[in-house]
Amino acid sequence: MTVHGRALHRAAQILGGKEKLRACLHAPMHLLDAWMSGAEMPPMEVFLKAVDLISTPPPDREAVERSARLPIRGDKVQAALDAALRVTGAQRGTLQLACGDGLRIIAQRGFEQPFLDFFARVRDESSACGAALVHGRRVIVADVARDPMFAGTPAGGVMLQAGARAVQSTPLLAASAEVIGVLSTHHDQPRQPGEDELDMLDDIARRTAFWLEGGSA
Repeated sequence: MTVHGRALHRAAQILGGKEKLRACLHAPMHLLDAWMSGAEMPPMEVFLKAVDLISTPPPDREAVERSARLPIRGDKVQAALDAALRVTGAQRGTLQLACGDGLRIIAQRGFEQPFLDFFARVRDESSACGAALVHGRRVIVADVARDPMFAGTPAGGVMLQAGARAVQSTPLLAASAEVIGVLSTHHDQPRQPGEDELDMLDDIARRTAFWLEGGSA
């Protein structure tokens, strides 16, 4: 089952069944069945609404269910990224979800459209986040301008233009060790992260992967 399907199944359990989840999402049952089975990928706003339901304490969860007009925020996704930025002192960052066609940005701070368009889908290891996805381990690039991964490449040019001179990308690992996402932080100067920072990033990544899989908050 996909991470999207697991999130929707967990949200249905929390609300008391698929019919209540369907009403909360304002979606036809045949579409909800397709999303939950993995036959179709749900829209990102649907997935983030499910994540909100999973990770929000029960009183607030009831408010989410009651209100058809509540904004779909994905608070926990953004909170995970913001926590990573705080512990590393980074100016920019992304949180990407592993989808069938590669990594997809679902939260970001500090980037403008050219960067977001270029990295809208990452499918191979020609970037730090892609390498983290492919190999299932953290990738650190201390100097984008000099590292062989980026030097002289289109991706490197986009990174430098965006002010991302250094990057680390930490995979989000499911209990099965499958990579379900990547958390990246970017600095505007060459930089090697310290061990304390990396330990805290690992804690953030573990917690984020846990609730993305449907664990309790």
